[in-house]
Amino acid sequence: MADLRRSFYRTSDQLKGAVRPYRDRLAERVPALAPYVTRRPAMSPLQRQRHFWEESEAALAPGPYAAASVQAILDSLDITIETDDPILEIGSGVGATLAALVDAGFTNVTGVEINPMAVESMRVRYPQLAEVPVLVGPAETVLKGLADDQFKLAIAIRTLQHTHPDSAHLFGTISRLASTVITIDQPATLGRHVFPWDFGAEFGKHGMTVRTRKPLVVDGKQTRDTMLILRRMESRKKLYEFWRQPAPSGNVPASYLLPTYRSHALRKLIDDLPRDSRILELGCNIGRNLAYLHDHDFPDVMGIEINPHAVAQLRQSFPQLADNEILIGPGGEHLPQMKDDSLDLIFTMAVMEHLHPDEAKPVFDAMTRISRRVLAIEPSNRLTHRQFPHDIPKEFTSRGMRLVSATPMKDIIENPSDIGLDAFTAYRFERD
Repeated sequence: MADLRRSFYRTSDQLKGAVRPYRDRLAERVPALAPYVTRRPAMSPLQRQRHFWEESEAALAPGPYAAASVQAILDSLDITIETDDPILEIGSGVGATLAALVDAGFTNVTGVEINPMAVESMRVRYPQLAEVPVLVGPAETVLKGLADDQFKLAIAIRTLQHTHPDSAHLFGTISRLASTVITIDQPATLGRHVFPWDFGAEFGKHGMTVRTRKPLVVDGKQTRDTMLILRRMESRKKLYEFWRQPAPSGNVPASYLLPTYRSHALRKLIDDLPRDSRILELGCNIGRNLAYLHDHDFPDVMGIEINPHAVAQLRQSFPQLADNEILIGPGGEHLPQMKDDSLDLIFTMAVMEHLHPDEAKPVFDAMTRISRRVLAIEPSNRLTHRQFPHDIPKEFTSRGMRLVSATPMKDIIENPSDIGLDAFTAYRFERD
């Protein structure tokens, strides 16, 4: 039956191709007949569309310039992709792009391909893909049950324009699975198996924004393909809900009890301050830094923390902070209420990167107003739906503060096994 259906589709397409030149010539010679002989291609029903791609021999040909496409993607990203970060490719065909990713050193890639013959061919054509998982079936079906944020990056090269309108929910699924999505596709057209999607608009319905839109350049030449980089941003409300959980993914309060060597590095960064300095930590979590400073010559410390569960654990874990003020809530709620010059230092450690853009201006304004000194221990070049691209030096110097020092944390962390802060810099600012 599959062979018969494939033969029927092939014969049908051949007949249409043979008739098309005569049809177009007739429309040119007799304009009155044009509306009747030059019609837009009929849209295939979803089921026929699936049958076509499941059995299409077109899927057995490698896509054009796969390695160049991967290199263009890597060169254009404004976030860091580690070699073990999970990457999803949608519409893998015979695996040319997956192979290019593996050849570039990426070890955690997954493919999706509707055509089982293409997957079989992939295993033979690219031995390096022998252990790479490939989900076989329509993308809108096989991806539906996967967990949120399962991938750091999703890539679709000449694939998404084949998404049938009845499968438009695929755009929402992709937006849910990865916070960064990259499409490379040709100009929007309408055909029997191609649909004129506006990817920016479709992904925008699901909270993604276009970060980059530019032609794909291969070997110095501009192609007809356009590369689109999209990123999902959480709303401030959803972001607050995430951080207020008892154990947010990747930010479980109890996990911050032990690495006191980070607190020791913090202590060295402020050793020149008077011991009676009034110090505030924005985003103090379970309070390890505050307790360490309290026990090492800086007793006048206070904190702001959005997670009430973390503050409850702070009170239990560090009884020496019983008389120290800990404000529960987001920084944008508490900082604007504080008096001018009421602090000697505000410091953060991996907190400003999570500051939502809607909250950034009042927080930066307040920090420079209420404290003469700011120490921001923050990373650069990290951007996801819960991390935002703040230019820390610019934010504070533009508000009248002076950048005193920028110290790489890897230079002062004394535990060689701690690589978690290698990408962090301690920016110290002062106001005259």
